[in-house]
Amino acid sequence: MSKSYKTEIMKRMNRTLKSFPELWMNETLNKTQVIHSIRSFDPKLLDKLLADELIGQTYTQNIGDVKVFKRQELIDFFREGNGR
Repeated sequence: MSKSYKTEIMKRMNRTLKSFPELWMNETLNKTQVIHSIRSFDPKLLDKLLADELIGQTYTQNIGDVKVFKRQELIDFFREGNGR
């Protein structure tokens, strides 16, 4: 994933996650809580994130007629220091 692509995903993630105040401590994203929510398959959070076209394309894959969520890749995004 190129740096500019990661930057755009980061912007979209932050914009989407702003609608979840429980994931923020002041202006800092609580990545641990985000990862916990992803691991728990929080439907509201995942619906919002995956509704964004770029995020959805990046973290899902079509296999036949089934759309598969790339949960670990999304978790890795936050673990690698992305997201603010």
